Amino acid sequence: MVSVASLSAGQVVEARQILVEIINPAAWWAEALTFDPALASQISAAVAQTLEGRTLPLRFLGMGFQRRSQGLPMQFQVTGDGQGLSAGQPVRILVQTRERLSGVALPRDAITRTDGGESQVWVQTVAERFAARPVRVQAVDGATVVALAGLQPGERVVTVGASLLAQVR
Repeated sequence: MVSVASLSAGQVVEARQILVEIINPAAWWAEALTFDPALASQISAAVAQTLEGRTLPLRFLGMGFQRRSQGLPMQFQVTGDGQGLSAGQPVRILVQTRERLSGVALPRDAITRTDGGESQVWVQTVAERFAARPVRVQAVDGATVVALAGLQPGERVVTVGASLLAQVR
């Protein structure tokens, strides 16, 4: 599949000038920048999340050592169905490390934002009563986060419709 064509009839070209870029749509790669050189040795799994919310499994291929924008490039291969992807399409890459986290696993949809941009969850205090709790979260994968602080054991967290509660004042 031709990705870029930089030529026209009668064009004068020089040696080593790139005229056509050809890609294989069955073998997509994704690239991300990391600012932690030790991260490469800790990766156990990775996923890419498209802007539409589609999650694609990735396989870590390796890391470059020449910095770009103060970060080191990491390359991944899309191992799932890459149907519908396009070259240069932005994705969010989430890596799973071997490090264990202690906290409460929650779906990403349970997290809402305060007016100040801080993360919060809604907790059911009594029947039909809810209270906002500020939390510190870390992403685990494309659909899950871990609340590292801000929740007490046994609290019931709203996981569906939390954004609707955030709209009510």
